[in-house]
Amino acid sequence: MLIIEALSQANQLAVEGMQAVAKRQIEITRQAIEDVSALLRDLAQPASAEDRIAKNTEYAKQMLEKSVTNGREITMLATKAGSEAADVLRKRATEGLDEFRDLAKQQAAR
Repeated sequence: MLIIEALSQANQLAVEGMQAVAKRQIEITRQAIEDVSALLRDLAQPASAEDRIAKNTEYAKQMLEKSVTNGREITMLATKAGSEAADVLRKRATEGLDEFRDLAKQQAAR
């Protein structure tokens, strides 16, 4: 019965972790849409070719930096979720092996 409880707990942790990842991805997407909207509004303003090139270059640089940061964050969230679930299962497996060892000792003592 304990293994079923451990599996249930690990599953719950995995689901919660993936929900956190999905929520963060939605937030990142929403921010990206807002950033693109701001860029388009900015591009609609009159400016020289040099100013547009400078703004586009800066925008590309910012988006690259955000993408790397967001990718790291999503990876860390997903890794944490998987690690927490695996820790629950590892702990239960260790407990099960300890119980088996103790039972074997009891049987050998008889």
